[in-house]
Amino acid sequence: MGSFPQQFFSLIVTSLSISTVGMVFGGLSLTLSPIIWLIPAVIIITFSFHTYILLLGSSETYSSPRIYSPIPIGCAYVLAFLWSAALAASVTLTCLLLSGIIRSTDDKVKIWMPILSGVSLLQAMLFCFIAIQSHREMKKIRYRNKWRWRVDITGGSPSQWSIAKYSL
Repeated sequence: MGSFPQQFFSLIVTSLSISTVGMVFGGLSLTLSPIIWLIPAVIIITFSFHTYILLLGSSETYSSPRIYSPIPIGCAYVLAFLWSAALAASVTLTCLLLSGIIRSTDDKVKIWMPILSGVSLLQAMLFCFIAIQSHREMKKIRYRNKWRWRVDITGGSPSQWSIAKYSL
C-alpha cells in the first residue's frame, strides 16, 4: 500500500466509515418507505467501488495512469450523483416525517432519518471531492507523461530491444 496516495486512502477510509454508519441507520429506517432502499443500494455500490480502488491502488505505482483512468473517475462522478439523489430522498422523507404527513409505527425513525440525511450529505460532498481531485490528478499525470522523453516518437524504426540477425 506504499504506492497509494495517502490523501486518497484517508478519504476512502472516511467514506467507508460513514457508509457503515449509513448502512446501520438505513437498515433501521427501511420500514418507513420503500424509497429508503435506495440508500443501502448506493452503499453497496460504494463498498464495491472502494474495494476496486484499494486493490488497484495497491498493485500500481502512484503515477500509474490506471489508478486515475476515466472509468474510475466516471464511477466516482456517478456515485456523487447517486449520493445526491439519496440525499434528496432522505431529506424529503425526513421533512415529511417530522411535519406529520407521513406516519411511522416506530417513533425512533424520527431520530434515525436526520442522521441518514447527514450521512447522505457527507457522502455526496466526499464523492464530489474525490472525483474532482482524481480528475485533477489524472490531468497532472497525463501532462507529465506527455513530456516524457521517448526514444522513437515517429514509430518508423523497429523496437530497440529486438535482436538483429547477422549473416556470415
